[in-house]
Amino acid sequence: MVEILDRLSVLMLSALLLGTIGFAGWRSWRGDFVPAPTSVSRKSTPCVQVENSTAKISRSTLTWLIDVPIGSDGQAVMKRLNIPYCFLFNDTTLTKAAYPCEWDPATWIIVTFQNQQYAGYDLSFNHSRVDERL
Repeated sequence: MVEILDRLSVLMLSALLLGTIGFAGWRSWRGDFVPAPTSVSRKSTPCVQVENSTAKISRSTLTWLIDVPIGSDGQAVMKRLNIPYCFLFNDTTLTKAAYPCEWDPATWIIVTFQNQQYAGYDLSFNHSRVDERL
């Protein structure tokens, strides 16, 4: 009896796992699945310096960014992303670059570089462009 219950529980867990993977795959294929960011912020983060007032990040670029491994060459990542809208923080060891989303300019993707390496991204909501507030 115990052996039957063990096999049954393994089958149920396997089905649950396959269903979860299948659902995530389906949402990814449809294009509406985005993994959770490293952190989410709703506070206003002022730009230290505006670089490119027309910069935006597209869905395809965000999809690419999600798959970039932490620790990748920061210069290669920045080259692919192009010049950011602004820098939130910029010094020799830590850089945070802001890219408004093409489909929702109030939502920004904040890309972090540490020691010349890609360190992840965050989402920041409810922004107006810095130059609109001046």
